Amino acid sequence: MRTVTGTALAALIATALLLTCLHGFRDAPHLLVASVSTRALTPRVALVLVCVMGAAGALLGTAVATTVAHRLVDLDPGDAGLTAVLAGTAGALLWAGVSRWLRMPGSTSQALIAGVLGAVLAGSLLADTGSVRWGEVAGRVVLPMLLAPLAALAGAWALMVAILWIFRRGRPRRVQHGFRIAQSVSAAGAAMGFGLQNAQKTMGVILLGLVAAGSVGPGAEVPWWVRLACAATLVVGTALGGLRLMSRTRRRILEADPPRAFAAEASTSVTLLFASLIPGVPLSPTQAAAPAVLGAGATRRRRWARAVRSGTSALRLAGHALTPLAAAGTGAVLCLLLLPLTG
Repeated sequence: MRTVTGTALAALIATALLLTCLHGFRDAPHLLVASVSTRALTPRVALVLVCVMGAAGALLGTAVATTVAHRLVDLDPGDAGLTAVLAGTAGALLWAGVSRWLRMPGSTSQALIAGVLGAVLAGSLLADTGSVRWGEVAGRVVLPMLLAPLAALAGAWALMVAILWIFRRGRPRRVQHGFRIAQSVSAAGAAMGFGLQNAQKTMGVILLGLVAAGSVGPGAEVPWWVRLACAATLVVGTALGGLRLMSRTRRRILEADPPRAFAAEASTSVTLLFASLIPGVPLSPTQAAAPAVLGAGATRRRRWARAVRSGTSALRLAGHALTPLAAAGTGAVLCLLLLPLTG
């Protein structure tokens, strides 16, 4: 392997693993905050649960990684293609840091996908880096990004309505206790879906870089060491920042009782697990978790109205809308700057 290729590949792997760590640091606590708020799980137990089940999810399958690596772009092997992937990943990391510094909400998952697409598109203007499969992007990224929040919201609302009807004659204290126990299962499912999504996106980016570098052939499976590295890095990121972020988030969210928290977590789990294992589409876990909380809380109109105003504030909506555009632009600029260095 040439020195330039080896250096670029090492930089790509390091950047992708750093993004995986950031995924764990930023996203994991928000998936389990409902269980902590209802005291179904203590913060430390919830943190251990998301670490263990997140790692299990990262190792469970490779459908999302295969989508990212083989279906969104046609990448030509060579230094130019590898540089484009590196630029896109670095652009996502750069924008994630900027958005965090500005305290602007956004999805690191969206930034990663958009950064790579923007870099490959910009690289095609200067060199033979490849092309973007816009049909696949629309069907596997854009459409699920729009439909998944609606599915999570509707699923949580329907499940909560069913719970209210089934347990309408139950003793409140007994029902609350039973759903606190059930939350251990729903929280574990949400954590597994989180691992399936966030770890596999970076697996796919690393695999894309390996294909461009000629280390593996087109259509190759994710190497075992990539899977283990991404799973371990996700756990490290969650352990470093999860407990602190969880305690902060706990004070900000709308209080939920155990049945509603269970409904929200169950809907989040089903949405993430289905998207990860069946069609293999990349989703942002927080974009499934937040609508599910709103859907489960829809039976409490006054509190739900406050939650909707908080969850759909102008800053939050602007952050999620700006993230793909900013990350794609940053990846494109970095690609245009780095391509001349490849000769």
